[in-house]
Amino acid sequence: MTHSFFHYVLTIVFEIFKAVVGSSYWYVIGFVGFLIFRSKMSPFDLVIGLPLLIVGIGVAVNSLETVFLAIFSPKYNKGICRLCDKS
Repeated sequence: MTHSFFHYVLTIVFEIFKAVVGSSYWYVIGFVGFLIFRSKMSPFDLVIGLPLLIVGIGVAVNSLETVFLAIFSPKYNKGICRLCDKS
Protein backbone atom coordinates (compact mmCIF):
# COMPACT_ATOMS: atom_id res chain seq x y z
CA MET A 1 0.00 0.00 0.00
CA THR A 2 1.38 3.42 -0.89
CA HIS A 3 1.66 6.31 1.53
CA SER A 4 -1.38 8.47 0.71
CA PHE A 5 -2.58 11.81 2.05
CA PHE A 6 -4.92 9.92 4.40
CA HIS A 7 -1.91 8.08 5.85
CA TYR A 8 -0.06 11.39 6.21
CA VAL A 9 -2.89 13.02 8.17
CA LEU A 10 -3.58 9.94 10.28
CA THR A 11 0.09 9.64 11.22
CA ILE A 12 0.19 13.30 12.29
CA VAL A 13 -2.95 12.89 14.43
CA PHE A 14 -1.55 9.74 16.03
CA GLU A 15 1.79 11.42 16.80
CA ILE A 16 0.04 14.42 18.38
CA PHE A 17 -2.07 12.09 20.52
CA LYS A 18 0.98 10.03 21.51
CA ALA A 19 2.98 13.16 22.43
CA VAL A 20 0.20 14.64 24.56
CA VAL A 21 -0.51 11.40 26.40
CA GLY A 22 3.18 10.57 26.78
CA SER A 23 4.05 13.93 28.28
CA SER A 24 0.94 14.37 30.42
CA TYR A 25 2.81 13.57 33.65
CA TRP A 26 5.38 16.22 32.74
CA TYR A 27 2.54 18.71 32.40
CA VAL A 28 1.39 17.70 35.88
CA ILE A 29 4.92 18.08 37.29
CA GLY A 30 5.20 21.52 35.70
CA PHE A 31 1.82 22.54 37.10
CA VAL A 32 2.75 21.33 40.60
CA GLY A 33 5.99 23.29 40.33
CA PHE A 34 4.01 26.36 39.31
CA LEU A 35 1.69 25.96 42.32
CA ILE A 36 4.63 25.55 44.71
CA PHE A 37 6.43 28.52 43.17
CA ARG A 38 3.28 30.61 43.29
CA SER A 39 2.67 30.03 47.03
CA LYS A 40 5.97 31.75 48.05
CA MET A 41 5.55 30.86 51.72
CA SER A 42 9.24 30.19 52.25
CA PRO A 43 12.50 30.36 50.27
CA PHE A 44 12.23 26.62 49.69
CA ASP A 45 9.19 27.22 47.50
CA LEU A 46 11.47 28.98 45.02
CA VAL A 47 14.16 26.29 45.31
CA ILE A 48 11.69 23.43 44.78
CA GLY A 49 8.98 24.99 42.61
CA LEU A 50 11.04 26.71 39.94
CA PRO A 51 13.11 23.64 38.92
CA LEU A 52 9.96 21.50 38.81
CA LEU A 53 8.29 24.09 36.61
CA ILE A 54 11.27 24.38 34.26
CA VAL A 55 11.86 20.63 33.99
CA GLY A 56 8.18 19.82 33.53
CA ILE A 57 7.67 22.32 30.75
CA GLY A 58 11.06 21.63 29.15
CA VAL A 59 10.57 17.88 28.85
CA ALA A 60 6.99 18.30 27.65
CA VAL A 61 8.08 20.69 24.90
CA ASN A 62 11.04 18.46 24.00
CA SER A 63 8.71 15.50 23.52
CA LEU A 64 6.90 17.39 20.76
CA GLU A 65 9.88 16.83 18.44
CA THR A 66 8.25 13.83 16.78
CA VAL A 67 5.11 15.87 16.10
CA PHE A 68 7.11 18.50 14.22
CA LEU A 69 9.02 15.83 12.34
CA ALA A 70 5.78 14.08 11.36
CA ILE A 71 4.27 17.33 10.10
CA PHE A 72 7.23 18.83 8.24
CA SER A 73 9.19 15.77 7.07
CA PRO A 74 7.35 13.56 4.57
CA LYS A 75 10.12 10.92 4.65
CA TYR A 76 9.92 10.67 8.45
CA ASN A 77 6.13 10.52 8.24
CA LYS A 78 6.29 7.70 5.70
CA GLY A 79 8.86 5.86 7.82
CA ILE A 80 6.70 5.81 10.94
CA CYS A 81 3.35 5.23 9.21
CA ARG A 82 1.59 2.28 10.83
CA LEU A 83 -0.67 1.64 7.85
CA CYS A 84 2.01 1.26 5.17
CA ASP A 85 3.61 -2.09 4.43
CA LYS A 86 7.27 -1.96 5.51
CA SER A 87 8.47 -4.86 3.35
